[in-house]
Amino acid sequence: MVVLKSFIVSLFLLGATLASAAELTNSELDSLKPFANAEAAEGKDVRFLYLWATWCPDCREKLRGDIPNFKKEFPQVSVQTVNMDRRADKATGFITDEKVSLTVLRDEEKLLTKKLQLYSVPAWVVIKRDGEKWTVVGKAMGSDLQDIRTSLAQATGGKL
Repeated sequence: MVVLKSFIVSLFLLGATLASAAELTNSELDSLKPFANAEAAEGKDVRFLYLWATWCPDCREKLRGDIPNFKKEFPQVSVQTVNMDRRADKATGFITDEKVSLTVLRDEEKLLTKKLQLYSVPAWVVIKRDGEKWTVVGKAMGSDLQDIRTSLAQATGGKL
């Protein structure tokens, strides 16, 4: 039974990763409200959005180290986070206590998460500007660092 559950979860995650390429408009991205440490993403054609919540242990761990490191590893990418907590005050406390330095956005209307079908945390998406639209290069629920690096390298034309 445990093996069957693991297999079903694996298929679900694989499906989330391999979903067909989606596009986002500038107005859809603008629906993400700046919440903390707002830094303009202008001039950068690739954005990495990490979706997280304070109740998620893996999210908290990654925000303390791995996710901020992507900003140094891929300086040409706008690295931002999207807090998914129902209550903004939970995020405020965590951001202050942990000294989160990355831009934190909120998807209060859940437009981004619905369109990209990212319904749990942690989750991430790499998008690349294509004229007036943004094309999804990679996305998944979970936080496999190698998958993230691969998508960032693909989006920036770099190699790992």
